[in-house]
Amino acid sequence: VSEYYGAMGIDGFTVDEKYNACWVFMKNRIKMIKPIRWNETFNAEAFISKKAMASMHVDIAIRNSDGEICAYAKTETVPLDLTNGRPRKLDTLEIDDSFEVYESLTDLSFTKFPKIELSEVDSVTIKYTNIDYLQHTNNKEYAKFILNTYEVKDILDKPIREMEMQYLGQAHEHDVLSIRKDVIDGKELFAIVKDGTTMIKCEIVR
Repeated sequence: VSEYYGAMGIDGFTVDEKYNACWVFMKNRIKMIKPIRWNETFNAEAFISKKAMASMHVDIAIRNSDGEICAYAKTETVPLDLTNGRPRKLDTLEIDDSFEVYESLTDLSFTKFPKIELSEVDSVTIKYTNIDYLQHTNNKEYAKFILNTYEVKDILDKPIREMEMQYLGQAHEHDVLSIRKDVIDGKELFAIVKDGTTMIKCEIVR
């Protein structure tokens, strides 16, 4: 998504310098459809699938050399004002009708998470290498915290087919996070909690 936004001139560094704003990833879901072999050539294509007043959905299709879709992802991003921390309308970043919207290639959609209490399975302390250029925890680090609750054998025996992350808050250096988990209707649900407040919700289907 970052590279795609860069190609359109609306990447994080550009909107920071030109509009005093930043992009926040709110939701991300990925579905693994077909394995990609080691050293196999693949192509990634990205496009806007939904544009609202203050958010955009970007779909990404990963295709093998035969043109078959091997993985598909959907991401929701929201621009935030760096002064007041509030969402910005897309048109304040000069994102207008020239940014075309295309139909999704699959029926992949975001989950409505149930309100349930999950059990703690791990805890982590945010360190320097977890921090991004905006000085909060990089989104990919939350995925690592969750995936590190598995063992290699778990994934080899039963690979991940789908994974969704929803980002509800921010964590910073030295914060202590509780990683919580339960299994509901065959889906593995996770929450990352800081000081009693849920920061991240995650669903994994294997």
